[in-house]
Amino acid sequence: MLDYRAQKETASEAPDYLSGAFEYYQQIILSMLDLVITARLPDLELEYQNSAVQAFLGPADSSNTRLTLLDLIAQEDHENFVQQFAQPPYVPKYLGTLNLRFRKAGTVPHWLACFGSIVTASDHHPRLVLLLRDIDAIKSSQNEIRRISRALSATKACSLDLVRATDEQNLIESICKNIVEVGGYRLAWVGYLQPDVRRTLMPVAQAGYNAGYLDLLNIALNDPERRVGPSGQALLRGEIHICHDMLADPNFAIWRDAAIQRGYRSSISIPLKHIDSPLIGSVNIYASEANVFDLEEVGILNQMASDLAYGIFALRTAEANKRTTRELEASLSRLQQVMNQTVASLATIVEIRDPYTAGHQQKVTNLAVAIGRMMKLDEDRLEAIYIASSLHDIGKISVPTDILIKPGQISEIEQLIIRNHSRTGYDIIKNIPFEWPIADIVLQHHERYNGSGYPLGLKGEEILLEARIICVADVVEAMAADRPYRAALGLECA
Repeated sequence: MLDYRAQKETASEAPDYLSGAFEYYQQIILSMLDLVITARLPDLELEYQNSAVQAFLGPADSSNTRLTLLDLIAQEDHENFVQQFAQPPYVPKYLGTLNLRFRKAGTVPHWLACFGSIVTASDHHPRLVLLLRDIDAIKSSQNEIRRISRALSATKACSLDLVRATDEQNLIESICKNIVEVGGYRLAWVGYLQPDVRRTLMPVAQAGYNAGYLDLLNIALNDPERRVGPSGQALLRGEIHICHDMLADPNFAIWRDAAIQRGYRSSISIPLKHIDSPLIGSVNIYASEANVFDLEEVGILNQMASDLAYGIFALRTAEANKRTTRELEASLSRLQQVMNQTVASLATIVEIRDPYTAGHQQKVTNLAVAIGRMMKLDEDRLEAIYIASSLHDIGKISVPTDILIKPGQISEIEQLIIRNHSRTGYDIIKNIPFEWPIADIVLQHHERYNGSGYPLGLKGEEILLEARIICVADVVEAMAADRPYRAALGLECA
């Protein structure tokens, strides 16, 4: 550590080489690029500054002849400075390092790294010696990295919300919350453009410090006075709009006092739009410092807003699809009811003409479905069996009633007429667009596994399974019931 007291006491008496060394070191300090300042303790009155300090701070204020170190330091850093460098006892020692903001000629406060020591001189008064190094660019880079890191973290959190989202309102509320809590911003809100005459931007979600601020906005695109701010301009132009400093931006005048009272200083508004949908609204982010939205941070936030717009569009599309699906399902249910009623009506026509077989088709249907269920057929095939068995005798509508109700033995010709009902039934329903081969099942329901049936003489696996089931149910029900030409044979016989 340089002992100025000893040098001053001995400089006049020292040998020439020592006196020259003192002047040499003085010149080194004067010419240093780092700033060197000495101040008296405890009042911190400035005593010495090298040329680097004068170049950095600008010319001294002639109206104030007793400048102190605190006059050079930003007000918000005074407490930290005093705590680190101006606490008694004032004995020679190294005081450590502290980063502080100093005023710089013509600019906002500048960050300097301060290395402090206490020395004593020949007058025995303690002095504070500060070596100051400009770190403003480093500090700015650190702040920028920190802001970008927070923005990236917020974007990551928002991306996770988008993946998990099932509800639009919950999504936008969660996005606002992440922007504030993860991104470190003062306020975030999402507004939706309304279809009213004024084209109002209505806040629908928010997070952060609000204190009634959103109630004061009253932004409307068709109102010349209420559309001049960042949110209105972003929507009118369809592009990002930034207010770098609310104190200096004339377009923010209407909202300035309320914003400053709540600690806002800058803001960014980003339109919410998707290529396949009209303009939704905007996402709006407020920071507590001026000039914080740089190019890279804006790019990150813009990507997040684009993802949010896509998420909103996707959720709305999914909800529209759900509504369409529900409507289609309801319509299908109604069609199914109409079809079932139509099938029942067709089956009733035959039973009206043949009172001896009244209820036959319904009984066959119940038995055939029960057989199919015991065989563990799926519901789709059971539905086919239900419809086909309900219509299996529809072809008898072409058989004369006197044949259908004739007591006693029927002739060979009458037998051929009755047997033709399978073909007639096929012809009646073949053009109805059922989901299943109902007409073919009706055609085959009198075929036999050994090939002795009619009308095609099919056998084995050539016969549709549904037709084979109906065939069994038909035979069992016919044998167990009375007929005009014979009494019931009984279930045991069947």
